Amino acid sequence: MSKKFQKGRRHSRPDRKTGRGRAEQEAWIGTVRRIDAGAGFFVPEDKTREDLFLKGAALGGAQDRDRVRAVPQGSAPPGRRREGRVIEVLERGMRRIIGELRRHGAFYYLLPMIYRVYETITVEPDDLAGAREGDRVAAELIGYAPMRAKIIEVIGASGSPDVEMKTVLAKYSVPRDFPRDVRHEADKIPDRPAHADLSGRTDLRRLPILTIDPIDARDLDDAISFERLADGHARVGVHIADVSHYVQPGSALEDEAVERGTSIYLVDGVIPMLPPKLSNGICSLNAGEDRLTLSAFLNYSPDGRLLGASFARSVIHVGRRFHYDEVDEIFDRQVYPPKFEFLRDLAELARNIRARRSDRGSIDFDFPEVKLILDERGKVKDVKVMTHTLSHQLIEEYMIGANEAVAEYLTARKLPMIYRVHAEPEPAKLLVLEQFLFNLGVKVKLRGKFDGPRGSDSKTVARRIQTLLAEVKGGPWERVVNYQLLRSMPKAIYATQNVGHFGLGSSCYCHFTSPIRRYPDLTVHRMLSAVLQKKMPPKPDLKKIDLALTEAAKRSTEREIEAAEAERESVKVKLLEDMQSRVGEIYTGTISGVVTFGCFVQLPNTVEGLLHVSSMTDDHYRLSEITASLVGRNTGKRHRIGDEVRVRVERVDLPLRQLDFSLAK
Repeated sequence: MSKKFQKGRRHSRPDRKTGRGRAEQEAWIGTVRRIDAGAGFFVPEDKTREDLFLKGAALGGAQDRDRVRAVPQGSAPPGRRREGRVIEVLERGMRRIIGELRRHGAFYYLLPMIYRVYETITVEPDDLAGAREGDRVAAELIGYAPMRAKIIEVIGASGSPDVEMKTVLAKYSVPRDFPRDVRHEADKIPDRPAHADLSGRTDLRRLPILTIDPIDARDLDDAISFERLADGHARVGVHIADVSHYVQPGSALEDEAVERGTSIYLVDGVIPMLPPKLSNGICSLNAGEDRLTLSAFLNYSPDGRLLGASFARSVIHVGRRFHYDEVDEIFDRQVYPPKFEFLRDLAELARNIRARRSDRGSIDFDFPEVKLILDERGKVKDVKVMTHTLSHQLIEEYMIGANEAVAEYLTARKLPMIYRVHAEPEPAKLLVLEQFLFNLGVKVKLRGKFDGPRGSDSKTVARRIQTLLAEVKGGPWERVVNYQLLRSMPKAIYATQNVGHFGLGSSCYCHFTSPIRRYPDLTVHRMLSAVLQKKMPPKPDLKKIDLALTEAAKRSTEREIEAAEAERESVKVKLLEDMQSRVGEIYTGTISGVVTFGCFVQLPNTVEGLLHVSSMTDDHYRLSEITASLVGRNTGKRHRIGDEVRVRVERVDLPLRQLDFSLAK
């Protein structure tokens, strides 16, 4: 096994009082990002500090993504970054690596895929684990100076039909199957709720209830009802599968859910958090079946103001399953099915709720979502760019409302829980974004009234971001501005300390509505159910619960990030597979980024490739950071972010996930 900590050399004389060298006292902690065999950048964790350039021996043996201690060296030369030196590697960023096994004589080595590794990684014959030359493998790094690895999984022969999707699973440690004890527990769960399970629950089976989901979804964890009250107000019921009834603390099902953290929606199928017996069966709110639920009843005024909320352990019977396209067609035709005429009321109320959410500072990004349609061989048959329609917005508003209501209810009772939090963006990052936008010709101020990460006026910042998004909507820079804004913000994470949710303009928020596919939701269900049943844990146990939830929140955040990366890469693999049959074809794309060595161009199907300067033969192009463009030295011709450009597909390197373009004449 690789060592978690690896000490570096220290050369400075110890201070008499602290016993620490001067270099150590001035050292910054951060992450190394390698750019080639002899250079990289140090990115400090303290975002008020600048990045440092690392060259040659100053890398100190650090590899890409290593967490290190580094010291700045001198001052920055004009127009260049300040240099630095790594003095200690604290934690290795790469422990597992995917690559192709190569052989030179009796000498075995790995050719890494995607990773920024610039040293030879050797493999001893005793560490081959049955792999043969040319195999795609997953390996564990067991040495860093020099780099050595042992193979832990043979993914398949390079070039075989399914090796790329298997690589995605191996790269992100996606589990393929459930352990035997988990399957055994799932098999013992009945297909339908028993009569005893209904005891103590509110019976809502006579209430017209519907679900709206993607047409191919199988794990249906939310349903909606609507009632018009005597005073003219509306009561919306958000009914969520009561997974906590079936997944008990200390069970094998619980342990597996903690480990997985989330379901993973790959392009060719779902890797569920819970076995299909639960996720597609007893916990899925399938039409025509009785199901156990936790219900949030949200009372609204006609203009979308939340008047109050109540909660119940319940049993429901979904009357009809709808899919998004079907509901959008109903809205277009304005012909509503019997018993579900309230779809009109749900839509009208959702519009008003959405307007109020916008007024409080909620930010809605607009990113194209790709839906790949595969044939029976797993090849791309069609590419659909999905839009966020009224049917999607309807479900979104009521899910957000339920999540907020539950979070506020449990917080008011000072109970430990996992929140969904999103800190406001740091002023320094907003300043960088302002400068980037200025170079595009967009003059805007995004920062609040005060400097400092917590001092800016949150609502002012949110309103300025809303205004910016509205101004660029429909224009050539819409996609670029949305992407750069998102990059300027911290990630939403799970935590047991509530700091609010900046992106939603919410002071108190959690995830409650998807316990089939997200572990934090399951923990929220447990706490809410305990309150409703008056079975609260003793006060001495609350601290233990909080500590356990803190670890679960951290784990769930990590797994969520890994799942999102796996999902994106699975889509990219299939898009690149499709592009292999389109080499030589010409497309109109949009420039999404410019760097010294070329432009990144995104095609209408969202696949992105590189237009290298060496393939732009009509001039010699140089990067102009001021205008965020490549400028021809002789003609002055510009290729700018947001510009459309005609490109020819030249090369697809599927193992390296690379697509190369040339300028089309």
